[in-house]
Amino acid sequence: MSFPKLVIILTILVLSVSIGYFSFTNNAAYATDSFSNYFDHKSHKGERVTLEDLGVLQLVAHDLYNHIDPNHPPTFRGDNLEDERLNLSTVLDKGQANIAVGGEPRNSENIMVHTAAVQLGQEYLNYINGGKTPLEARELTVSTFMDEIRKAYKDAFDEKFPKANLKADEAFANDADGDLALRTLHSFIPGQIRVNGTSYSVLDPALFGKTLDRHSQNELSKPLDGKFDPVLLNIAEQISPTQTIHVSLLDRDITFGQEFQTDYSFQGLLNQLTDGDFNTNDDALILIRADFASDQTAISLSKNAAPPGAIVGISGVDFDSNPNVIVQLDDATQYPHLDTLITSPSTITTNSTGGFDGATFTVPSVPPGVYTLYASNGNESASVSFHVTSH
Repeated sequence: MSFPKLVIILTILVLSVSIGYFSFTNNAAYATDSFSNYFDHKSHKGERVTLEDLGVLQLVAHDLYNHIDPNHPPTFRGDNLEDERLNLSTVLDKGQANIAVGGEPRNSENIMVHTAAVQLGQEYLNYINGGKTPLEARELTVSTFMDEIRKAYKDAFDEKFPKANLKADEAFANDADGDLALRTLHSFIPGQIRVNGTSYSVLDPALFGKTLDRHSQNELSKPLDGKFDPVLLNIAEQISPTQTIHVSLLDRDITFGQEFQTDYSFQGLLNQLTDGDFNTNDDALILIRADFASDQTAISLSKNAAPPGAIVGISGVDFDSNPNVIVQLDDATQYPHLDTLITSPSTITTNSTGGFDGATFTVPSVPPGVYTLYASNGNESASVSFHVTSH
């Protein structure tokens, strides 16, 4: 590996280039300060999250991040440029060879986000190996990702997942504000996890490239108190083959707000979390809510149930501008199999803002039941449940 590439990878928050698959199958890995509350997550809604939820929410932050840091070289910038959509580009658009290992390198920054990225990448590849087209595999995998996001959002913020609204973040002049708010999730990260009765730093190199099993993912994070675990305030970072420095993740997050001149200070957002919750009117949650609403692709139907042969209206928001959108139905009898539907117009084209309206599809002749309907342009996709009724 060349020295510049080494520096690029090692300057990511938590470093990992040796990616593999590992599961704690016999003994749980768990946050040491929450072991006694392992089965009591419901009583901690909004105060703690599972390690699974935390990994998913950190993956969301990576999927939305789209800022060029002037203090890093162009090759590093490329790793941080996304399309600001909840479409798993951070995993699926970083090269076919990287999908199995979680996509871009920063998705290996800790075992929680790495687990989420690897599992979704593996699901996509399983669909491909099962005969699905890349478009079908992406639609199905992104649908799983969105289900995980909705659950994690509800667990972390104790409110309903926001509906898609392309203009939700227009109230904020700086589009880096949402990214700054998402960084407050770092205060959930536990400094220690326990494996086989032994406590490890969450940044321990022994955990790099490994994934948590289901039992371990259900463990709880540290309590939300507006503070970072001390482990995150003294991270060893190798900047050259012979030089290691120590950095603070808190200082990094504070500096992010300063570099991109956000309208909010990071410390100010953290100070609102000292009561142990993301409250409805906290600036951090207002920003996060708007970010999630404006960055999701969504479709809506004129009716959610109809018999075969019926004509149903469909509209969509937040797709790329002017691409063609196809509509497909997940045929549960051949799951997962997607049937392309007959639409009017036959080619649905979005407008300059990525939306479409006035289109219809014909309900196909399939057995009665609840199906998943997808709309996709090859990059973004959205889904909604649809009930095919009997005549």
